[in-house]
Amino acid sequence: MPQPTKTTAEEPYEQTIPGGRLDSLESACAWVSTVVRSFTDQNDLPHLAARNARNLIANALRATPTADKVRVKVSPLANHLKIEVRHPGRPFALLSNWEGLTTEISDFGTSGSPSGHVAWFLVSRRA
Repeated sequence: MPQPTKTTAEEPYEQTIPGGRLDSLESACAWVSTVVRSFTDQNDLPHLAARNARNLIANALRATPTADKVRVKVSPLANHLKIEVRHPGRPFALLSNWEGLTTEISDFGTSGSPSGHVAWFLVSRRA
């Protein structure tokens, strides 16, 4: 798994994954954890973010044709980190996105259009 290269402290990171590749799920979650770790001193936040991203990434991989890509993005905001999963596949049921989210999530959402679907959540950067 390629390690993120940090150029500035507040620059977002993005990774693309081929659609349908559920065998990429573990490495994508590890990537989320590694990136989140670069933005915070909270010991449990990288694991929390990866655990919450797992369902979103898995659903996106299942909904995306193999010729297309799923994009996972971690963006720093003033007091939060935004984890976003975007894919060109068909939207999936909102409830299936959020099953099992932990109470540490401060906000979440989803949107869709003919060009694809995005789901995201926020975690606090501070303890």
